Amino acid sequence: MFILGTGNVSGTVSHDGRRLAYWDKTALRVIDITPVAVPRTLMSVTAAGEYAYNFAWSTDNTGIVVGVAGGGGGAADAPPGYTAIRVIEVTGGQPREITRIANANVVPLAWDRTARLIVAYEPVCCGTLNYDTITEDGSVKRTKPAFDLFFFQVSNDAKFVFGRNLASGDGPFMQTTFLRVWPVDSYEAGTTIRSAKAGPIRAAEWLPGSEEIGVLFDDRLEIWSPTAVSRSISLPNLPRLAATNPNASLLFRTGGTAVFISLQTTTSASADTVAVDFASGRSEAVVWGGLWPSPGSSVRLPSPS
Repeated sequence: MFILGTGNVSGTVSHDGRRLAYWDKTALRVIDITPVAVPRTLMSVTAAGEYAYNFAWSTDNTGIVVGVAGGGGGAADAPPGYTAIRVIEVTGGQPREITRIANANVVPLAWDRTARLIVAYEPVCCGTLNYDTITEDGSVKRTKPAFDLFFFQVSNDAKFVFGRNLASGDGPFMQTTFLRVWPVDSYEAGTTIRSAKAGPIRAAEWLPGSEEIGVLFDDRLEIWSPTAVSRSISLPNLPRLAATNPNASLLFRTGGTAVFISLQTTTSASADTVAVDFASGRSEAVVWGGLWPSPGSSVRLPSPS
């Protein structure tokens, strides 16, 4: 265990699992995931009117790309005056500004140092305004996707991105019914994927170290490639989601050998979590200290009888 020395922290672990990056007020810090490690400040955002909280690790774990907003705006869901895309080496040094995108809230998704390409998106209240590809020399391509796509996520190798649609469902809640998946450098080359079976998508996450996506339904977990549904794991005994608050999450074990499925089954701030081992198909209810399992937390499963 180590102490970060700040309040509530939402950090991002590097792809190799060796470091955690997080914001401490205006400072971006990084810490090795080892006992009694001491965090280091990589960069600070202190210019008047600037703020930042969105960032992504490079695919080789040696750098971080940050979206720094500034220039006013932000009222009534208005975008900031600009988002500056800045990169910093994990070994230290001064951050380098790649480009500024005017009148936009830009969220970095990934930085592929081999391809020298940064990918990002511009979320708004009711969807996504633009999907952006940014070269290290500052060239920006902004593509307008389907407006109702939400929650963009990039694969660990920064080769593919998916976005979830939200459509009207039963009652007041919106439901995901399909994913759009595309190569990072071309939204236009993407594919829309749906399940052959009925039911809304409850959660979706990339499998670690893979170009497959775990897609959760009420009674099954389907594994999708970037172009099609590849296999299905039956989960007939999953707890039922609360009708008035149907939230769910997936957390895959490193290597993709097991998954923790958390389901909000009541209107209270609590969740039921089930661990599923892919090789045996065995599932086990587990107890966590918080609402959702998160990277870095752990639990001991009882041995099979």
